[in-house]
Amino acid sequence: MVEIKSYPELVDTIWTFVQGTLEERERIDFMFSEEQVAKQLEIPWTWDSDSCVFGVAQALNDLVNMGYCQGRDSFNGHRWRHVSPSASCPDVLPSAFFITPPLPKIPPLRRRSLQLLHEHAIRHEDGITFYTLVRMLHQDVLSSLFSTANEAEMYEARGEIIHAMSSLKKEDFVAGSISSGAFTLRVTLKGACWLLVAQPLLKLEERASRLVASPEALEAIKLLISAYSESQRNASGILYVAFEKLENASGGERGLISLLGQPRTYVSDFKQALQPHRHAATPAQSRLTYQECLTRMTDIIERYITLREQNGH
Repeated sequence: MVEIKSYPELVDTIWTFVQGTLEERERIDFMFSEEQVAKQLEIPWTWDSDSCVFGVAQALNDLVNMGYCQGRDSFNGHRWRHVSPSASCPDVLPSAFFITPPLPKIPPLRRRSLQLLHEHAIRHEDGITFYTLVRMLHQDVLSSLFSTANEAEMYEARGEIIHAMSSLKKEDFVAGSISSGAFTLRVTLKGACWLLVAQPLLKLEERASRLVASPEALEAIKLLISAYSESQRNASGILYVAFEKLENASGGERGLISLLGQPRTYVSDFKQALQPHRHAATPAQSRLTYQECLTRMTDIIERYITLREQNGH
């Protein structure tokens, strides 16, 4: 059985099954049903099972909405009988549209709301991962996201939560309905992709917040999170400042290299790659792409936080 650990991976995997060759995309009889896709995934196909409704069927619907596939006939306008790859489909995996920096900027409360919905809606069944539609009462969401018991403050917070969820829905991070007393929502492919990139960073931020004696760790991870939502030109400067926070707290470049226990080039190549391109690219800039710089900084911060935790800071 295929083991798929995230919803974006499910959509990408199904696309690899149905994309076909350039010649096959021109054929009118080249199409796939839900049942055929489920068989490819080695999962039992049952019309009303969550893995088929919110997994396979929703993934196929996302592929149609993004222009990767064409839907052919539908069941009551909700699920496609068959899909076929579009002749002019994009040449990158579907998730690449949403996980390639810069990521959308999501304010803190919306971020926490999205994370809460993720925790309630995510499912892993039959070897695949997907999001179901879940109903959460406003009061339960308030209790999870706010600690205040003051009635006036809770009334204000309720308005903030409704606005946050409504904004997430408007921006296509979640889908479903919002009533006067409850949210009935699921995380969309766009929301799932954002979480796939942001969740590890948010976990690092949480760990760094506990290092009271090493405030530079929290400052660095906050800058890194900000860099993920900036253009490459702006992100390079932000990453350099984040690196300097750790470098200065370690007694300079040599001190940080010694602390991390990595080769000198691990740090020096990274610093050079962040320098502005005045003329020809430096060897380091040729070796490290923009995405690799983000990944390298994430690794440096994670190593730094781990070492500080081990040293009891």
